[in-house]
Amino acid sequence: MPGLYANRFTGGGEMVCALYNATPTTVRGDPLRIPMPPKSQAGDAWRGVAANVRRVGAAAIVDGEIGPYDVGYVAVRWGTR
Repeated sequence: MPGLYANRFTGGGEMVCALYNATPTTVRGDPLRIPMPPKSQAGDAWRGVAANVRRVGAAAIVDGEIGPYDVGYVAVRWGTR
């Protein structure tokens, strides 16, 4: 998606994706595909709620929105249970 930037950081059994919307409009939909093995959990680390994800094999499509010139964070804890 033009104007949407992402960084991914991994370590210690977790992954965090930091997102930045550099456009003057809200980005809605499913702009992010992340690795997400079975039994993993994803959360919206900015709002402190579960992330809305759709699993596709060992990955997940994250659905949501990021406001104009705003940030978002998705955290994944690799499944061990």
